[in-house]
Amino acid sequence: MDKLLNQDGFLTYKGRPLVRQKDTIYFGSMGDPFVAVIQIMAKAEKDGQMLPSKLRVSLMNTDPSLTLPQSIVKNSEKTSLYDALEIADIWLNRA
Repeated sequence: MDKLLNQDGFLTYKGRPLVRQKDTIYFGSMGDPFVAVIQIMAKAEKDGQMLPSKLRVSLMNTDPSLTLPQSIVKNSEKTSLYDALEIADIWLNRA
């Protein structure tokens, strides 16, 4: 479990922090030029658990001088959290 947490105690995926607030997951560090935001748009029951079934992934510039619409660089919709995290990781690596 220790490998999943960074030095600040945040859950991580591929070395980047994951922070969840209700149905929104922030992936990456706000100190970096870009962060990915994953919004859970719909859930479906599978094997007795509610799992995300529709997610919106956005790559956002963290420059505080930009308005929200200006900060969104890319958008995509995915049907699993794994797929959403994978595309977010690719975008953050390229950004």
